[in-house]
Amino acid sequence: MTVQREPLRRSLDVLGDVFYVYDERGKLVVWNDRLNDLFGLADDQLSEMTPVDFFLPADRPTVERAVAEIFDAGETVVEARAETTKGLIRFELSGHLLTDAAGDVIGFAGVGRDVTERREQERRLAAQNERLE
Repeated sequence: MTVQREPLRRSLDVLGDVFYVYDERGKLVVWNDRLNDLFGLADDQLSEMTPVDFFLPADRPTVERAVAEIFDAGETVVEARAETTKGLIRFELSGHLLTDAAGDVIGFAGVGRDVTERREQERRLAAQNERLE
């Protein structure tokens, strides 16, 4: 089966979520257009950024621990907040270790999903339930 890169790239670009690949040094090497749109940055500005570069200072230690967990355990899911062109967004970030055919680590890939509204609804529901009690 021949892999056609252009349809794959276009498929990633239409996602509402951010798709990213970091190399073994933790530097950004592949991403979809959603990342450019949300952070208002061009490709040359995004290239080589680290995961913590995107997030609020208060959430950076959480992101650092999540990256370490990927390299230690092979995967992670964590939430972190970032100031974007759409305002403050809470992301659910997944990460999965990438290895080559020989099993050597070449980096990690993942998805950043906007869970801001879902978390706000959960907060409102919890407050409503508390009032009802």
